[in-house]
Amino acid sequence: MLGPTGVNEMRERFPRLRCLSGPHGRAALAGAGGLLLVAAALGGSQSALVALRAGGVLAVLVAAGWWLRRRAARQREPSVLAVEARQPLTRDAGLALVAIDGQRLLLGYGPRGVSLLVTIPPAREGEP
Repeated sequence: MLGPTGVNEMRERFPRLRCLSGPHGRAALAGAGGLLLVAAALGGSQSALVALRAGGVLAVLVAAGWWLRRRAARQREPSVLAVEARQPLTRDAGLALVAIDGQRLLLGYGPRGVSLLVTIPPAREGEP
């Protein structure tokens, strides 16, 4: 069974398959399945059986991809970076209190970039 790491490895190894993960990719797969069924209806009974089996396999693959994507989205690790507070000063500038790896940083941001203003020690129990 592929976990989130395995899914990422598959994406790196087969970058062309990324196009099948979006809504356009799902529509293309559904269209291909529909074409198989139309071809089966126009053909004989043996080709209809083959087309239905191929359509079933395609449906199982699409469902498995959808399930793996949802599962990977739920199992993401919590972020190590958190914006604790943000205070705008002007339309384009402001302050942000950011926590990362137990440290708290007061950052100033504006049109020219971001600057570290001060490093704040971690909050003690009961302190905001």
